[in-house]
Amino acid sequence: MMAEIKENNTVDVVILDDEPGIVSELIDILKDEDITSIGFNHPEEALNYLQNQTDTSVLLTDIRMPGMSGLELVKTIRDNNKELDDLNCIIMTGHGEKEDAVEALKLGFQDFLLKPLDVDHLINTINQNIEKHKLNHTKKGLSLVINNPENTAMNAVNNTAITNVIKEGLSSAILPHIAKLQTINLDKDQENIKETIDDLIKTIKTFNSAQPLKLTKEEFTAEEIIEETSELLLKKNKDLNRVNFENNTQTDIDIDIELFSESLVALIDNALRFTVPDGQCWVNFDENQEGYWIVTIEDDGDNIQNQYKESLIAPFQQEENTVNQYHNGVGIGLSWANQIINAHNGHLKLNDSEKGGLKVDIYLNKKG
Repeated sequence: MMAEIKENNTVDVVILDDEPGIVSELIDILKDEDITSIGFNHPEEALNYLQNQTDTSVLLTDIRMPGMSGLELVKTIRDNNKELDDLNCIIMTGHGEKEDAVEALKLGFQDFLLKPLDVDHLINTINQNIEKHKLNHTKKGLSLVINNPENTAMNAVNNTAITNVIKEGLSSAILPHIAKLQTINLDKDQENIKETIDDLIKTIKTFNSAQPLKLTKEEFTAEEIIEETSELLLKKNKDLNRVNFENNTQTDIDIDIELFSESLVALIDNALRFTVPDGQCWVNFDENQEGYWIVTIEDDGDNIQNQYKESLIAPFQQEENTVNQYHNGVGIGLSWANQIINAHNGHLKLNDSEKGGLKVDIYLNKKG
């Protein structure tokens, strides 16, 4: 079953469901929105197609099917085909069991849709994931151009192709935020407005990352950093009762306290968004004999598979490993925090937390 195919023989969406009537109906719905798609009733057929058409943007799959489930299909794709790493996967189910949603999150699904499908929500979700796929291709293309040794800083600035890639990518990144703002009740949802605007600002900052951050560094104690971070969290209307600070340091550290506290807020905000409802976040300040401060942020949510951990600090990756039915966010926080830490000549490490969720360790030289 197939809708109109693009000139390069690719489609926007691959649809997989063992009920032919559902596949046919979904193809017609997407065709009315000028979204090209192809449908399959057997997972093996969809897998074969995807392995030969790696430019596909979205896989929309049922969860329970004879022979191979939608979760098993995506695990097979993730484990065996690196060219499909940026394939955005959306799962459909008539069951809505939380265990399925958690497993989908770990496998890198972007969305979890309940049957019967809400058509408007479906179309909006598909369009957002198509835009994210375009953005990932933009980022890859820009990276290839910039990493070309023949492209000096000066001719990169004068390179029209690079300029167009940046403009296209920034536009694609901003559009979801603008769309979200248009749906918010301006009178009743001030917190949602503020979070969306914050994400929009982080988006622009992230795309401006070619410009080095300017640091104003002084020596501060951990207690001063905790106080500054707490004030920023309160300004974002975050519940400090869910954030547990602990200080085991004896020395000061040379940092830009405003930017560094902003990086901590981004990491804490990420932890609070992606833990269980009313879950906790722990922030521990420590130091070692090698002259490093180690700041650890942990949550009690769900572990994330190893192959996705490092990608989370890339822009827009956080949302792409999220089941939107349960979480909000667009994947900027970790990337923005990473930029700030790198500007301090530090680095991040991501691991599983013994508390159940994600553990982020920040390593900073006390002397900068």
